[in-house]
Amino acid sequence: MCFAAVGWPIAGYGLGPYGLAMTPPAETPTQASREQGPTARSGGGSLLRRGLVAGAALIVVTGVVAILLLRGRTYVVELTEAQIQEKLDDRFPVRKQYLSVFALTLSEPKVSLQEGSDRISLGLKATLNIQLGGQQKPLGGDAVASAGLRYDPTDYSFYLDDPNLKSLTVQGIPFQYTELVDKVAAELAQERLDRTPIYTLRKNDLKQTTARLVLRGFVVQDGRLIITLGL
Repeated sequence: MCFAAVGWPIAGYGLGPYGLAMTPPAETPTQASREQGPTARSGGGSLLRRGLVAGAALIVVTGVVAILLLRGRTYVVELTEAQIQEKLDDRFPVRKQYLSVFALTLSEPKVSLQEGSDRISLGLKATLNIQLGGQQKPLGGDAVASAGLRYDPTDYSFYLDDPNLKSLTVQGIPFQYTELVDKVAAELAQERLDRTPIYTLRKNDLKQTTARLVLRGFVVQDGRLIITLGL
């Protein structure tokens, strides 16, 4: 972590090279002080000790100020629909088989960022292959899901979080399978979306590297996902 140099004027002290606290140069001893012998040297040692203590205190104070300033900073990451879309395209299609009764496939994700929302909306194509009358019959439809955002500090990545299936519309599902198909679809969407990273902080970006610790919030504004981070 890199801190900006912080310099606070303190009476009698200044900041030397690299932001280190420096004491003012000692005055050249006079002839009279040299003639005072051991007593004068003892007094000089006391001044030196006081200078060292004051210098150490300045370093501590400077460190505290640096941390406080860093805590007051926020860093913003902006993601477009296209950037999120690119990540999700790599994760679909996904398919789940339920015994020998049916198989459900979710494909062709379409990201939608809705103004003022703290959720990412996602449209999906749903294809249900089901046994009807002893024959495999494909049924087509649509699904709509949404998800929040989670930050994982172990790999500096943002993942879709708490995904849920809002709706599934497939025409021709036998009544006795409707609830089961909905359940399988919800599980499939959750499993796939919950493991999808949409952005990773770049290690060579100073501001983003500094801001890796805490996700403060996110919201959709002007067609972009605005992510705010800080300490």
